[in-house]
Amino acid sequence: MKKKIKINNKKIFIRNLVLKDCNLSYVKWLNDPYINKWLEVRWKKQNIKSVRQFVKKMNKSNNNYLLKIFLKKEKKHIGNIKIGNIDYNNKSAEIGFFIGEKKYHGMGIASQSIKLISAYCFGSLNLKYLFGQVYEQNIASQKCFLKNKFVKSGYFRNKVVYMNKRTNLIYYEKLYKH
Repeated sequence: MKKKIKINNKKIFIRNLVLKDCNLSYVKWLNDPYINKWLEVRWKKQNIKSVRQFVKKMNKSNNNYLLKIFLKKEKKHIGNIKIGNIDYNNKSAEIGFFIGEKKYHGMGIASQSIKLISAYCFGSLNLKYLFGQVYEQNIASQKCFLKNKFVKSGYFRNKVVYMNKRTNLIYYEKLYKH
């Protein structure tokens, strides 16, 4: 049985995303060009049905956790963070995230979420290696990884398309330290 994740700090609460979280606000984030410009979901218009199917798929997967970032004080779902492509043999996983509510951008919430998820991955999941992929132009996400002591480990030249041009995909990694 897949673990139920519940972690928090003073400001945010992170838990498994469930079907009841699939609402019009969530769909709106995924279809908003400002929000989705760094997300692979941008290539196809999303709707409640497609979002629900994705959440079901992630919740059935043993190698992925799709999690909700929830502000405690405001009692509001404002974004997601994912522990993905978990390789239990090599004890590694990828972290991906986005803040869907624009008014909460630049407030350190993504960085706090990465900090909580990294601690969870190293502690509860017993992983030893985490990584994230960031479009070269996505400076905010790069700063989030750096703030959490991820190091730039390399890049793939012209791997992805941003604004109709090929661009680099930068990799950040963090190793478990005893």
